[in-house]
Amino acid sequence: MFKVGDYVMYKTEGVCRIEEITAMDHFPKDRQKKLYYVMSPLKDSGLKIYSAVDNTMIPRRPVMTEQEARNMVEAMADIPELEIENEKYREESYKKALKSCDCREWVRIVKTIWMRRQGRYAEGKKSTAIDDQYQKAAEALLLEELSVALHMSEEEVNEYIKSHMQ
Repeated sequence: MFKVGDYVMYKTEGVCRIEEITAMDHFPKDRQKKLYYVMSPLKDSGLKIYSAVDNTMIPRRPVMTEQEARNMVEAMADIPELEIENEKYREESYKKALKSCDCREWVRIVKTIWMRRQGRYAEGKKSTAIDDQYQKAAEALLLEELSVALHMSEEEVNEYIKSHMQ
């Protein structure tokens, strides 16, 4: 169970801070005794998210520790691209990886799209809107978590990653 003040990755909302753990009175009687996390996303601290403490269906996990984040950056070069065997299911593969709440999967999305984009540019084609959308989403989640774990701005994290990818 998380504690008040903990930072967690929640679905595709990004990093959230646990503001409160409370029983909700205004839900139907069958849910009345359940405990809920009240969370605020770092990107929109005015927003409140309520999530049942015992809900295992929604991906949420602690934010990486600083050492885990450093290890992740060191391992990025070795993380393989997504294997997409059928172009019809490309977006589904991206969506599944994005919703996994797994930063390794986010790296895989970014690497897959980067390689695909290079191939398309070589053929004189532009990037696709779907690729742009999922790359932006995966990068945002990854940079936000690494930023919190490494106590750096997202710009500093981006530079840190670049320095380790050379």
